[in-house]
Amino acid sequence: MPPTPISALQWRRLIRLSLFAFAMGFVSAAYWIFAPDLLVTLGGLPSSETGWLWLAVGVAGLGGAVVADLADRNNPPITQALMLMMLAASLALLAASPSHMEITVFSALVFGLAYMSLTGLYLMTGVRLLPGRLSMGPVLPFMAVSLGQASGSAVAGMLVKELGYAHAFALFASLGVLVAMLSPFYPRNIDQVPAANVDNETGLQAAYDHQLRKTDGAAYRSVDKVR
Repeated sequence: MPPTPISALQWRRLIRLSLFAFAMGFVSAAYWIFAPDLLVTLGGLPSSETGWLWLAVGVAGLGGAVVADLADRNNPPITQALMLMMLAASLALLAASPSHMEITVFSALVFGLAYMSLTGLYLMTGVRLLPGRLSMGPVLPFMAVSLGQASGSAVAGMLVKELGYAHAFALFASLGVLVAMLSPFYPRNIDQVPAANVDNETGLQAAYDHQLRKTDGAAYRSVDKVR
């Protein structure tokens, strides 16, 4: 059975999701591209020390899947606001104390957790907004993140050249706080069946199960529940 046509409400919520994803990618671009240069230029650290930054980002990122799953089970808008505030805080911490390795590593841990949590949250929201369209629902917000990073990198480069690393990172951190304040507009899930029949399962597996449909249009479940 082909998926139902995308409604105007779904398009509006998908556009809102993609705008949030673009903004997150834009804000994070400063960290991804210029964090090592900031440490070397302002902090006076040898370039060989910047490897610890990415190690911390990767380790903390492993917890992002857990946080995104918990967000899907509870309140995605609040989680997005919290993670965006953490993203902004990581930028501010790095710009404020680039010469202190302990604070630098802590900043990277915060950034890694926030970034991976947000990308996971956007994935699950996209999946739930467009049931039956696995090739579209999670893809559009990921494309928006990539476009945001590409745009943010160019803007960050110009700001670093004109204002310096500290002021550029401060501006990007402020933008992250502003986007976090807009989180009440984060799109909610769209119920596809009457409320009495809605399955309240949440989490990443439930989000993908919600995508898959049988020939009669019913939601697919890999394991039947014991009644």
